[in-house]
Amino acid sequence: GDPFSSMMGRTEQLSAKRNQADKALLSVVKICIALYYDKFVLENMSEEPQKRLLAKIADRKGPVVQMGFGLHAGKAVQGAIGSQRKLDATYVGEHVEMAEYLESSTKKFGLKMLMSDAFHKLLHPSNRRRCRKVDQIMFLDDEASETDEDPFATGEVMELFTFDIDVDALWKPT
Repeated sequence: GDPFSSMMGRTEQLSAKRNQADKALLSVVKICIALYYDKFVLENMSEEPQKRLLAKIADRKGPVVQMGFGLHAGKAVQGAIGSQRKLDATYVGEHVEMAEYLESSTKKFGLKMLMSDAFHKLLHPSNRRRCRKVDQIMFLDDEASETDEDPFATGEVMELFTFDIDVDALWKPT
């Protein structure tokens, strides 16, 4: 982390962050494509649990496994959590909470992924132009009240983007 970062110049740091953002987006796209095909999930289940699962979700559109992804860029603190036998890494901070908020908001928007403008700005221009702006939201400061005359004076606006994936089109004959 820090020792390596401090040795890099400003241009190299931005290039590395952009590369990481592009890789993160590609990873999410690949996961979304893989999750689209139910046979990978269902083939490892015995017949009875498979029938119960399919009956339970029969009214729902889309694949068996549905996941949302929130992509945000910012700083976080890494820590260890667990016991003497097993330790796991965990990340905390306001930017982690923002990524979690974006992930939970994918359900409200009916999307597979949402990305913040901070993440979107790091993408390579060719990837950035393939994204679609979904909305913009305003976060009010804790001290701001709903009775303030100008709510825009106290709130922070964040643009939300998505990357649309037409998985069916990937496998259509050309």
